[in-house]
Amino acid sequence: MPITDEERSEYSDEFRQELERDHIRRLDNLQHQKQRIRDRKDERSRRDYESQKADLRNEVRKKFYEEKGYKLYTDSSGRELWLTAEEYHYRTSRKRKRVQRKKTKIMGLRWRTVALYAGAMAIAVLMGLAMTRG
Repeated sequence: MPITDEERSEYSDEFRQELERDHIRRLDNLQHQKQRIRDRKDERSRRDYESQKADLRNEVRKKFYEEKGYKLYTDSSGRELWLTAEEYHYRTSRKRKRVQRKKTKIMGLRWRTVALYAGAMAIAVLMGLAMTRG
């Protein structure tokens, strides 16, 4: 059964409306896409600006502290701190004393152990000599 002129016109209008809706949707998507691209560029430039500000802040801070005689100290958790010479000396001397205390404890334990084994060997030798003579 062939399509009548009236049906042809009706289908044609429907298809045309569908194509128009698709066209409008595509134009909207294109606008949204362009806006997202602009937003991304703005965000990227804002991040770059903030990064440059942070770099400048760190540079100025470093220069200021170095001029004032501060020393950079990294604590046990990895944070970097600018300390005066007295604070720096206090922190590093405490650290050195702690390390020395540990070393002396270890060395003391080693000497005790060596002395214990030497005494045990001496007793064993004396007992062996006493048994062979006796």
